[in-house]
Amino acid sequence: MMINQIEQEKNKWDRLFKAELNLLSINFRLFPCAFWELYYREIREYINKLLNQSIEFPANILEVGCGSGKGSFLLKGNINRTLVDISTEALNLSRFFARKLNINKGVKYIRASLFDLPLQNNSFELVWNAGTRSEEHTSELQSRQY
Repeated sequence: MMINQIEQEKNKWDRLFKAELNLLSINFRLFPCAFWELYYREIREYINKLLNQSIEFPANILEVGCGSGKGSFLLKGNINRTLVDISTEALNLSRFFARKLNINKGVKYIRASLFDLPLQNNSFELVWNAGTRSEEHTSELQSRQY
């Protein structure tokens, strides 16, 4: 049952992210409207504050359910980014944004479900996400040590 649900989620996000990439390939805009610009500014400021207060650089960060990866790409500092998403098209969109934002080093892309992350414990200073909505997903992340 869980596998079918995961596959359905993957297919849904693949369709959405593929459509977004197609649109951005024609008419690129980092933020489609002022709401999203403010949204990402607040995320960036909050996470940068966390990074600057408690982490020595270079930092290894993990964004699970990365979607476009934009949130991680907008962070400043010497950061190695690992972006994980169940959607192949989300990772394609992330690569697109990395190119547009000229982030060429320190990025690793992994297609995986957060229920089965192929990562070692204690390998990240910060694990975060901004778009995984399910309480079940969030509690799964909180129960592990990455």
